[in-house]
Amino acid sequence: MESRFRAFRRGNGERLHVAPNFHPLTSRIRIGLPSVRWSGTDSCRIHRRDFDLTLDTVTMRLTGRCASNPYSLDTAIRVSLTALLLERGGALVHGAGLMLGRQAVLCPGKSGAGKSTLSRKAGRTRVLSDELTAVRLGEGGVAVSGTPFQGEFQTGGINRTLPLRGMFFLHRGRTRECAPLTPGEACVRLLRCCLFFDRSFDQVSRLLALARAICERTPSYDFAFSLDEPWAEIARRMRAASSTNKPAAGRPGSGRRSGDAQWRAGRDRSGSR
Repeated sequence: MESRFRAFRRGNGERLHVAPNFHPLTSRIRIGLPSVRWSGTDSCRIHRRDFDLTLDTVTMRLTGRCASNPYSLDTAIRVSLTALLLERGGALVHGAGLMLGRQAVLCPGKSGAGKSTLSRKAGRTRVLSDELTAVRLGEGGVAVSGTPFQGEFQTGGINRTLPLRGMFFLHRGRTRECAPLTPGEACVRLLRCCLFFDRSFDQVSRLLALARAICERTPSYDFAFSLDEPWAEIARRMRAASSTNKPAAGRPGSGRRSGDAQWRAGRDRSGSR
């Protein structure tokens, strides 16, 4: 764990200061899911059976009690970053962040979608992260950053931030596919891949608005690659697809309800509460 996080303690950017009091995990009962609860606007409690921590978003300090094992601490840091990033216009996404020259692509997907396989094809020097990638919306547009959290590729990622060229939602297939998605369709898929534990209405609404804004600014695709396809060909297809740098327009006349309609329906239901 120390080796994974070492590269992310360098640089002049914001840092999360982790200073918990460690204690032995004495119970073998099921740990369950973590929870996030805010106290005012600058502090939140991050809790699970194996940790009970307070995150101060102003001082960037994480304090409290945590079980003395790397899995508990790793999870606590992940959950803390989901809260911090949303406060700063970002989110943690289950997806591989891969460098394409001076830009990057984000390849979201649940377990088994092909994130680690694609990362192996790209090679370690191009992988910002093969498991959890940070995506953030700022004045200069959408950018992605590497994280120290690793998947099956077993690499801790690269401490670097690059402009986001496009999002390629992965699925396994025998054929090579790259179909454009509307912003609404991409938003529905992106939300499914966001790591998020806060169930409060305000925070969920903020995440929904952020995902929508990111998808409106980023060309997105339903993407499949074959196991025998080399990285050079995959990268060529990604560059060609995202060369317009514009999200796909809606596709009228579709027999099923589009992602845009799904998003509007969800927004209207939320607004009526």
